[in-house]
Amino acid sequence: MNGLVELIFEAVQNGAVKHLVDDLLKGGVVIGSSHSELGVCELNVIDENYLTSLWEAETAVSVFIRADQISIGGVLINRPVIRILRYQNSNDVSLIFDSADVIESDREEALRGLAAGAKILAKNSEVPKFYCGFEPATDEKTRLFCGEVMGPIRSL
Repeated sequence: MNGLVELIFEAVQNGAVKHLVDDLLKGGVVIGSSHSELGVCELNVIDENYLTSLWEAETAVSVFIRADQISIGGVLINRPVIRILRYQNSNDVSLIFDSADVIESDREEALRGLAAGAKILAKNSEVPKFYCGFEPATDEKTRLFCGEVMGPIRSL
């Protein structure tokens, strides 16, 4: 199956957002970022001052970070986008990528690696809920996994 994949970490605490984003970007290079209110940002490093604008926003705000390549659970992903969404005093951090940009010939093995890596990321940032699926990942019919439970789709 081909299409956009979303890996979503829900209800990330303010103090854990930067840690989770840094872990997602580990080994990757930021090639651009934008803010829903500020537009394209010049900085390719996400720092605490930049994230403070999220916590102070009274309306929903998004930050998008584009990377060249990242690795989660040993699975290489080209050109992913990280979205930080702040709404109703809550934060979601999502990794969005095209399934064709996963560098792994065994698609079932890639899914297992991605699920294992997501579990570690969630644990390290104390994220209570995470799930992954083809867009929209909120639809349980398009889920690859939710926490440690595999979804109805078993391959990237």
